[in-house]
Amino acid sequence: MNNKSAEAVSGGKKKHHPIRTFFIVLISLVILLLFVVAAWTPLKCEAGTYVVETNLCTANLMLVHKIRLPKTRTLLEVHLGCGGMFFLFPTYTYATGYSPQSYLWVYPEATAGFAVQVYFTRHLGIDISLDASYPFFIEVIFPVAQLTAGLECHF
Repeated sequence: MNNKSAEAVSGGKKKHHPIRTFFIVLISLVILLLFVVAAWTPLKCEAGTYVVETNLCTANLMLVHKIRLPKTRTLLEVHLGCGGMFFLFPTYTYATGYSPQSYLWVYPEATAGFAVQVYFTRHLGIDISLDASYPFFIEVIFPVAQLTAGLECHF
């Protein structure tokens, strides 16, 4: 049976190979990427008799799932990851002027969040993200929420 007679039998439509179609759909629907994400935030807290200053840094390895909205330049992203939360040399300064020695505080953390990415051109867009981080093995357990906005540039 040649190609013309196969198209005539199937109603004039070409049949697609089911395994190839399955993998193309699977790849287009489930895009999982690994990203390393880092953030830095200076912190300062003034209490009655002392001042605490530190730099809060987070570094995470993220598992990312992106979904492109049809016929738009908008992507929705859901991400989940783990990494570390670092307080870089917190400094306590008391009203008397005494400042004890400072150390690096490191805590493991889990992070989850979502983002919306809108592209203006093929390579340039904005990214708005909301993340929640939860550090472990810390004396006072607290979740950290981060709202970020950034400029995306892909080459």
